[in-house]
Amino acid sequence: MSDYTKATDFAAKDALLTGVAAKIVSGTEIDDEFNLISSAVATKVEINAGTHTGTTTMAVITGASSITSTAFVGNVTGNVTGNVTGDVTGDVTGNSDTATTAATVTTAAQPAITSVGTLTSLAVSGTVDGRDVAADGVKLDAMASFAVGDTGPAGGLVFYVDHTGMHGIEAAPVDQSAGLKWNNTFNSLTWARGSGIGAGLINTLIILSEPTESPAGERSEGASGICADYVLNNFADFHLPSLYELTLMYTTLHANNLGGFTSANYWSSTENTFVGNETSSAKVVSFSDGSPTVYSKGSPLRVRACRHF
Repeated sequence: MSDYTKATDFAAKDALLTGVAAKIVSGTEIDDEFNLISSAVATKVEINAGTHTGTTTMAVITGASSITSTAFVGNVTGNVTGNVTGDVTGDVTGNSDTATTAATVTTAAQPAITSVGTLTSLAVSGTVDGRDVAADGVKLDAMASFAVGDTGPAGGLVFYVDHTGMHGIEAAPVDQSAGLKWNNTFNSLTWARGSGIGAGLINTLIILSEPTESPAGERSEGASGICADYVLNNFADFHLPSLYELTLMYTTLHANNLGGFTSANYWSSTENTFVGNETSSAKVVSFSDGSPTVYSKGSPLRVRACRHF
């Protein structure tokens, strides 16, 4: 209710002597007072009444007062001290002493969160790329820190992590083949010679650029092709690991009973560099003891794909 100030001092009129003209209350004075009272009442809000629409100005409510059974539509400007129980639809701007609210706050579009300081104990539920976060242990790339042995973004097993902890390589959770040749042309030189971290993807692309790997149905008959065609939880960027990447799979995963590998020979994407045998053989890692060796490209060996993240 807006402030009401009397226009006429009736108490002062009472103090005047009888017979003084100013002591008489005129009809105009009475009308003026009623008009002022009417204007003040028009802005009054009945706290426990029905629905109020518009912008309402109220005095500060303190003490044990409470507002119940009221639907309020409009803007509230100022500070609210106490508890809010119910649904709040719209934008809430300001500071809160605690992070707990009993109300449900909904907005048409959730604003971006910026400059939140240190964010800890974030509980995430729902799905990411169609996978259940709680059941599959999915980490969100933008905030995740990975370690060797973790489940990677695609659902594989992490066997290498860079210094940031946010990027690395994950191995597919299962073998792509129990016995497959290295490529379709056993005696062709591909120059897929890379052996370090990151070389597996480049080697795979080089091998698949060979004309004999391109015809429909033939690509998946070689180790590189079956890895490149592998899809896991909508991730389709796998490749045949390089010699060193494959060795890391052995030392960080298989040697720790992770990954479900078999104690057999696995193809790497690294072609043999020994002069005289480079056209017909490629490098292999024995998952019996982790040692590297060389096999003919036509040998049916096991295959395990991996991907960078």
